[in-house]
Amino acid sequence: MRQEDSQVAKLSQIYNESNEVDRHIFAEMRSNIMLVMGDHYNRRYSRTWGRVRESAQDDQQKMRITKNHLHRISRIYINNIVNQAPGVAIQPQRKEELQDVKSAELNGAVWEDIKHRHRIREKIREWANDFITIGEVWVKIYWDPNAGKFVGYEQEVGDDGECLYDEDGQPMPSKRPVFTGDISFERHYGFNVLRDPNAKEVKESYKIIRKMVDKKELQAIYAGDEDKLSYIQESSNDVWTVYEGSSGNFYRTKDQVLIKEYYYPVSAKDPMGKYVIATDSGILEEGDLPVGMFPLITAGFDEIQTTPRRRSIIKQLRPTQAEINRVASQIAIHQITVGDDKLLVQAGSKVTQGGMLPGVRVVKYSGAPPTHLPGRAGDQYFSYLEAQVNELYQIAGIEDEVAQKPQNQDMMVELMKSIKQKKQFSFYVEKFERFLQDVCEQCLRLAKEYYTDDMLVPAVGRNEYINIAEFRTSDELKHRIVTEPQTEDYETKMGKQITFTNILQYVGGQLQKEDIGQLVRAMPYANEEQMFSAWTTDHDNITNDILALDRGEFPTPQRYENHKYAITRLVHRTKQPDFRYLDPQIQEGYMRKIQEHEQAEVGEQQQLKAMQSEFIPSTGPLVKADIYVSDPEKPSKTSRAKIPMDALEWLLGQLETQGVNLKELERLQQSAAAEMAQGFLDQGQMPQMPVDQEAMDNVAMQQRVSESMGPQ
Repeated sequence: MRQEDSQVAKLSQIYNESNEVDRHIFAEMRSNIMLVMGDHYNRRYSRTWGRVRESAQDDQQKMRITKNHLHRISRIYINNIVNQAPGVAIQPQRKEELQDVKSAELNGAVWEDIKHRHRIREKIREWANDFITIGEVWVKIYWDPNAGKFVGYEQEVGDDGECLYDEDGQPMPSKRPVFTGDISFERHYGFNVLRDPNAKEVKESYKIIRKMVDKKELQAIYAGDEDKLSYIQESSNDVWTVYEGSSGNFYRTKDQVLIKEYYYPVSAKDPMGKYVIATDSGILEEGDLPVGMFPLITAGFDEIQTTPRRRSIIKQLRPTQAEINRVASQIAIHQITVGDDKLLVQAGSKVTQGGMLPGVRVVKYSGAPPTHLPGRAGDQYFSYLEAQVNELYQIAGIEDEVAQKPQNQDMMVELMKSIKQKKQFSFYVEKFERFLQDVCEQCLRLAKEYYTDDMLVPAVGRNEYINIAEFRTSDELKHRIVTEPQTEDYETKMGKQITFTNILQYVGGQLQKEDIGQLVRAMPYANEEQMFSAWTTDHDNITNDILALDRGEFPTPQRYENHKYAITRLVHRTKQPDFRYLDPQIQEGYMRKIQEHEQAEVGEQQQLKAMQSEFIPSTGPLVKADIYVSDPEKPSKTSRAKIPMDALEWLLGQLETQGVNLKELERLQQSAAAEMAQGFLDQGQMPQMPVDQEAMDNVAMQQRVSESMGPQ
């Protein structure tokens, strides 16, 4: 026997043992689907319902009525679980560290992109349905290289392994298409997932998935491999019996192949895990788990001691639902047999139809008067049936959900009732939340491993292109960021909105516009990036610079950056406790960047001051000066000039800067001052700052005008 044949025989033995140990649980899972959908009596000769349908005296079929409450109960559970655990949000593990915050933002953006493209909301409803109805939810998450966008065809390769080209020197394409690849989600039912018969916990066991695959699809995947094509052909000749959930029956397959996927978790024997994909005829694929990630994720409703399998709430409701159906059937029998009214007449009496009058029916009789016997509607069973229905909802623990709730105007009372109802399902909600967290972590690990830059940019945005390296080099989720259940209902969003509004109302005046932009960005109803992007751009830019500096890069300051805000953020980073433990070159990079921003800020201030010095300020109250100018309204007359106070203060400052003492000018006569200035000019010497000659002439003119007008 070949080694491969021996391995196939061993795999078949493992499969048979794993299938046999849970055969009774698989039958229960299949029947749960029938019960929820109302097919309580689908199989005619089922022993489970024999006592309901058949009597002990004969083999005649009895009337069977179904009052299906299981569908409503399962939907109540599903709605409560989905409403309380709609998804997960990525939160930084340490909110005071910028790297954790940015890592959480990037991972959150990638997860939001995955949720949108793969319609995770719809999948959550399907998973919750399996979680309640079957008792177990299973999903296989893996990287599928044949998914995503179509890129082209592979280049044709010759027998010698060299690439082939056409007459024009162009590569010859083959028939094998190439795709970008994408994350794939496979939903598997609990009765198609097998486990190790000796395992006591789900995580300790290997898993086997059985599924039917179309023969042509497999032949397209393994085209050119004659050995594997022979395994597919041989297996397609076998006839397999497959369960059909819509009818509850089994049907025979045609042109389909039973594929068995064996997955072994990471262990000392297999440090990277192991997988084998095989048919009954041979092995199609085998090797280590990609990146060591186990692809199967699961959650169960109710645990069973000593076994890793889980059971549904339907298991506890079966007996009561069966009794309800039996009582309903008995009521129907009574209505048919004795339901109609009867007329009893004494022997010898005669009843005939009499004359017809408008709206009156006449009956004639002779002999003793007939006796009227009313029919029966099965009223004697109604109270018992109602008690069984109430007991069913009590066992399910949802009697409060279906009870008539009085209208209460007190919002606090309604809130407390809502909290009580949520607490009732918290035990099962926590299990489903953990399942969603595992799904999120698996997707992000695959994205970090397989996503190219072209796939990440649409997810995180072009503004975060510089931080793609931060996403790829981030630590494991359990070390850097955590996944938390997120309930974004109306009450939660309104609570956040009111909280942030109060913060802006009381401390908004003390915040910078960059800080206000961050608060607005966090508001659920005011998060419009385009509207407030001007307030958040500086924050985003300096955050990216800090992350680059921590990675050992040095981003050069740009011309139009907010240097003052950048200096504040950079200095704050240097004051953090972990800064002293960074590499000395990184610390030097911080100091150099702070210095460059300081130099740029000083240069801008000097340039601004130089521009401002060329202009005379025109603000402040108007002050009358002893200067007479022409009146704009009456040009023939003169009036005292009105000069802004800030302009006069600016003039005094300029004179003092030029080294001119106003008091000395007042003592000197205009002629002496002029001779002094002329002497300086003749000697080729200049005073420390020359006096404006035009201003001196104005002063002389003012003095002559005052002397001509005399004392006032």
